[in-house]
Parts: sequence; C-alpha cells; structure tokens
Amino acid sequence: MATYLFPAGKHARSSSSAPHKPFAIPRHLFNIVRGANDAIDALQLFLKLLRENDFDINSPGYMAFDAHVGDTACQLRACMLLEIFNRYRQHVSSTTEVCFIEQTIKHLKKVVDNAQSFCKEVCDIGMSKNGPAALGISKQGMSINEILRKIGWTEPRKSGRTQEVSNPAVIVSVASSVTSPPISQASASRISVGSTNTSASGAASISQIDPFDLEEEQTRVPSIVYAQATSDYWEPWDWHQVVHFLVYSYVLSKYKNFTIRAHVYGANISPQSAFDCSNQLLDGNFPHPCQPPTKKPIELEFATLQSYLSDCSCAWLSSTARVFSPDRQLMTRYVEPRMLI
Repeated sequence: MATYLFPAGKHARSSSSAPHKPFAIPRHLFNIVRGANDAIDALQLFLKLLRENDFDINSPGYMAFDAHVGDTACQLRACMLLEIFNRYRQHVSSTTEVCFIEQTIKHLKKVVDNAQSFCKEVCDIGMSKNGPAALGISKQGMSINEILRKIGWTEPRKSGRTQEVSNPAVIVSVASSVTSPPISQASASRISVGSTNTSASGAASISQIDPFDLEEEQTRVPSIVYAQATSDYWEPWDWHQVVHFLVYSYVLSKYKNFTIRAHVYGANISPQSAFDCSNQLLDGNFPHPCQPPTKKPIELEFATLQSYLSDCSCAWLSSTARVFSPDRQLMTRYVEPRMLI
C-alpha cells in the first residue's frame, strides 16, 4: 500500500510497529508491491509531464492526479497541482527535488523486486520443514517497519538538514499556513500563487542542502523518504509533501470508477480494482499456512489517503487566503462547538 511506503502521519489507520505473524507477511507484501508500483507510475508521469513540450495523446496527463476524495474540492487540488508544476518547471534542470524523485523511483523498483522475492521465500518456508527462523523471522513475526527494512525500504525519519529553508519567502509561506499572525504585503508578493517570475537563483528549496554537505549529497543516492510529510500546512517547496500529494492523488484517481445514478453522473473508489491489480503483480493465492489477502486493508488505505488529501486541501486554501488577504486574521485551529457555548 502507498501508506506503508509513504506514511500519512496522524491520518494512519493502523500501527506500523505492531507485529504480524510470520505467515501473515505475504499478504502485506501483496499490498506493498502494488503500492510501490503505483508510486513509480505516479512519479514517472509527474517527471514526464514536467519535461514534455508537446502533448502526448496516449498519456493520461494531468487527469491521472484527479483524486476521488469525496469532499467536492477537486478544483482545489487542481490548483495545488498547478502550483507544484509551476514551482518545479522553474528549476527542472537543476532542482535537488527532481534528483531525489528520480532516485526514489529507482529505489522503489528495487523494493518491488525484493518484496516479490521475499514473498516467495516466506511461502516456500511454509511448505517446507524449516521454520520462519530460517529467514530471520521471529515467532512473533515482523512489523510493517521491519518488513520494509527487510526489502530495503528504510523507515521514514525526520532530518533537520533536509528540512532547512533559506528563502525568507518560503519561511513566510510555511508559517502563514500554521500560525495566526498575518504576513506583510511585501512577503505576499514574493509568494503569489502560480507565480512564474521567481528566478532560479532566488527561489531556494525547502530541501536545500547545506553548502558543506553539497558534494556528499550529490554523490549519495537517497534511498528513503527523509521526513513524514504533514497535511497541517501546504508547502510546494517541500519535496516530501509533493511526493505524498502526487502518489496519493494518483492512487485515488487510478482506482476511481464513474457511475450514473438516477441520471446523475458520479464517481466512487473501487477497492476491488486495486485488489485485482495487486493480484496481477503478485499472485495472492498463497499456499497454506500463509494467510490470503483481503480487501479490508485497501479500504483502510483509501480512507487514509482521502483524509490526508482533504486535510491538505484545507491547508492549501488557508495558505492561499493568507497570500491574498495578508492583513486578515484567519481561524487556523478547529474549535469544538461546545467551547463556543
């Protein structure tokens, strides 16, 4: 699942540290393989759209990120996607984030191969006289975090250096989304939504590398997502949040079905479609005693993705309102009705 690889933080529906029995591991790998493939497709399409000059009629284009969230705010996410593309197109040839995304794609492909191999090993162990210990699996089993480490995807971790911001405009943008003081007109003009006038030298990245680490960072291949992106603020300079937004949106668009009810067009999200896709990538007919996969984890995944994107859309709306109304105080915290009595 996408949420295994790119955690949704406070929106998560299940613990990633709780142990799962040895023969329940294949059904988690069943979902991880699909999640990784979806992430690869999403990020590859993003880079393709970022670099292409002519429209490819065979490509799903931007519609591939038209997520079905269920909050009637798809027009907001279209603006969010436009803001991301505007920001990245200014620095497509040199931005550090593009390099990280390219390396993340390469790493995800290795994770898919490792997950498929590990799944076969666990299934083979179940049919032999050897126990799970032969694969280094304890009797208690493995947590999702341990499974990810086993297949080469390290747990996301916070890193102070990759989150530094050297551009004052970016600092204002982040702060304006999570605190109440208004920003100045001068600051607002520097971060106007969709602006394409910022020079490459003037717009720094939120994942800016320290000068003394630049040489090392250029040669080191990033193999993990360095921070758990939050939906509490909207910041297109934060490549972690951009990756989450792209992957989540892609998944909720890929498994979206259009319907007609009472002569009204609508859409719904189909866990069955995702389940069928998983079966194509990794046959879920596991031998006894391995537990067969079910659609329940996929349903929880989709609910998590929808919750995250809806929350993030509200953060974008708040951030945009502050840009265009910098002198107004906006409510940034939810207050329960009982507190107003």
